Amino acid sequence: MYFLNKDDRKREINNSVDHPEQNDLGTTGEGIEILRKALADEKNRSNDYLNQLKYLQADMENLQKRNRKELDVTVQRANENLISKLLVISDDMELALNSPLEIENCPQLKSGFQLILDKMQHILKKEGLVRIDALGKKFDPTHHEAVDQTLRDDKPDGLIMEEVKSGYTFKGKLLRSSLVTIAKNPREVREKE
Repeated sequence: MYFLNKDDRKREINNSVDHPEQNDLGTTGEGIEILRKALADEKNRSNDYLNQLKYLQADMENLQKRNRKELDVTVQRANENLISKLLVISDDMELALNSPLEIENCPQLKSGFQLILDKMQHILKKEGLVRIDALGKKFDPTHHEAVDQTLRDDKPDGLIMEEVKSGYTFKGKLLRSSLVTIAKNPREVREKE
């Protein structure tokens, strides 16, 4: 009955109300009841469309949030991967600075290496990289990896004596554990047994 487009339906309803002599609805109670039913049907259809629109809008917002989260995770992983690769270069530069160089311009070369290393570490720190402070601390297996033990009567058991390789966190997440040498106090070990 109502397969007309929106404009045609409006025209039909307006003609029915304005010119009752030109339609079969007339001004009788039956004609008005038909118009009320048509109006109620249109309101229901309009409410259905509005509800569908609200659901689609909510779905779109949820999709956008999920996409943003996935993008953030992807960027975070890419940053972690890149910084891990840059740490290899940083480690090599530290080794070069700590090794005895036998080059004529050794002081200038060392200061140049140190300048480059400092700049790189500054940039990495600004991006969220934090060096784990290990030397002289108590061994923590969540941040340290023991590669060796040294017998020491004068130090408490589990104290980090040497940092073989620095560890780092990136934006609060462990990126690399510190490789350390820990003290092994024979007296404390005997007392525990």
